[in-house]
Amino acid sequence: MILKSIELTNFRNFDKARFNFNPFLTVIVGNNSVGKTNLIEAIHFLLYGSGFRESQRQELFLTNTTQLNVEGLFIQAEENNLFRIILEARNGVIYTSLAINKIKKRLFDYLSYCPIGVIFSPFLIYAIDGQPSDRRELIDKVLTKLDIEYKKHLTSYETALKKRNKLLEKEKNPDKLKDSLTFWDGYLIAEAKYIQEKRSEFVEFYNQHPKLDNKEFSLEYKPNLINHDTLKATFEKQLYIKKTLVGPQRDDFQIYIKKNELNINVHHFGSRSEQRLALFWFIINQIKLIEQTKNTKPILLLDDIFSELDLSNKALILKLITNYQTIVTTTEIHLEEIIDFPHTIIKLKS
Repeated sequence: MILKSIELTNFRNFDKARFNFNPFLTVIVGNNSVGKTNLIEAIHFLLYGSGFRESQRQELFLTNTTQLNVEGLFIQAEENNLFRIILEARNGVIYTSLAINKIKKRLFDYLSYCPIGVIFSPFLIYAIDGQPSDRRELIDKVLTKLDIEYKKHLTSYETALKKRNKLLEKEKNPDKLKDSLTFWDGYLIAEAKYIQEKRSEFVEFYNQHPKLDNKEFSLEYKPNLINHDTLKATFEKQLYIKKTLVGPQRDDFQIYIKKNELNINVHHFGSRSEQRLALFWFIINQIKLIEQTKNTKPILLLDDIFSELDLSNKALILKLITNYQTIVTTTEIHLEEIIDFPHTIIKLKS
């Protein structure tokens, strides 16, 4: 599907606004703090029912308002489809209403019909230079989009993990605790097997596509195995920490860039430019995986991707996005000079 237009009411800093998009490239230009990222987030919200920055949904509302509306018009095979999400705050609770072509939908049905979007944002750099949990979250978001079974196993594992940790917190008698943990140990081991197999396949796919023009990246998976032996070996420490210390919740992923025949860890030693390119390499392979798995082209949402990149790397990114509908934000009014395919410029002002 191609996004033709979006209409916003009381979303972030927009009280009432409408924007039309090019089927190839739309460049949103403006100074900082005029709402460029908010517009990208509104599209993400329309596609996934959530923003990519807010810790609480209340943050999506324009100040002093209690209802927001995001409505997007998509076209597929010359047929228009109208997607709408309304949030309403009443008595401290936020209610969600979803509709396609004015017919109300449940979240699962809405998302299953919605186009797939892929986001690049400086907010995602945390996955490159942040904690292992940040990288797990980034990869889990991709896998849960593509594999409903992965989402089920991950949700089941996380629920069981909380229950097992609760037992570790409450039960004081080690012998009774061991008996109580027996069921959850077997359950976690079974669920973890699927999760870690799919994560391993994910990494293998990425490493089959290491190139980003003349640069070469790789992704390393560091699984934290959970089995009866590792649970037994860490049992005394679990009693002390009151947490399960092995399993997928302790996995890590590392991105490397090849320089002078050496693999350099981008997290620890990469420049800001290299970290941005590493994230873009991650996104390009995410796009390939979506196309292979879902047989569809995603919409690309690139927020401030050109910052800290030289002219050649900006041109590289523009070259790689030509086959997709792309919506990109920038403060650089002169970026248009290096764009050589159909595009539209949207200028936002304060």
